[in-house]
Amino acid sequence: MGVHMNTKKVIVNLITALRGVGALLLIPIFSNFGPAVMGLSFLGFIATDFIDGFLARKFNCSTFFGAILDGMVDKIFTLVSLGLLLTITPNMIYPLLLELGILGVGFYSASKGNSAKSSLMGKLKVWIMALCVGGCFLLSDYHTLENILSFIKLPILDINDINKSIKFLTDLAIGAEVATLGSYIVRDIKETNDKVRDNELQDNRKTLRDRLLKELLQSIKDNKVSKDDIKDRLFDTEFYQEHKDDSMRLILKKGHYEED
Repeated sequence: MGVHMNTKKVIVNLITALRGVGALLLIPIFSNFGPAVMGLSFLGFIATDFIDGFLARKFNCSTFFGAILDGMVDKIFTLVSLGLLLTITPNMIYPLLLELGILGVGFYSASKGNSAKSSLMGKLKVWIMALCVGGCFLLSDYHTLENILSFIKLPILDINDINKSIKFLTDLAIGAEVATLGSYIVRDIKETNDKVRDNELQDNRKTLRDRLLKELLQSIKDNKVSKDDIKDRLFDTEFYQEHKDDSMRLILKKGHYEED
């Protein structure tokens, strides 16, 4: 059973690692085969992000190692892709800088002990970026795109339509990055504030507990009564009737009960 489960974990993590290898392969693919093939390769590699997550849940073999590996590979893959896309669409510098900002906030937040998991917006951003980056690579290779559209019998786009489409995808990528960065900052602030409040509450409780204990010990020391007096007070009806609404600590104090 254990070996079988370990095999499943290895398979899932290998699929994740494949995406990391793909990030490095994107550079020679782009150099040797052009933007269109690069775009298709990008979409193929990014699909492993869905596959490894699906298998991890199906096999019930998610691990912290897998989550960390997945996050690191996603960042490397995105940064390499945006770096290559910069040679075609200079405005992609903004998503690239925002992605670096997300990476910085993530490390800073994790260093404080806050959650390092992807937010819901972060997970959605992966797929939005896949659409934007892959689409920009395909659209920028006009001749290959023209051949693909002709082959599948779709209308040919003119250069103005292509430029508008690239601008739309670039703006969409920027919006997704801004929203994700904002969600990480908000989560970091919330988790940090929650920890501060928890620590303050714990400190206040500890301070109050220490003070009460100190007062009790001092009270016992300053107002020490005999065991017989304590016994009498415990079982004396009159004392009870007189002090039933008072603190039980009166039993330990002098001066609250005198024989007639």
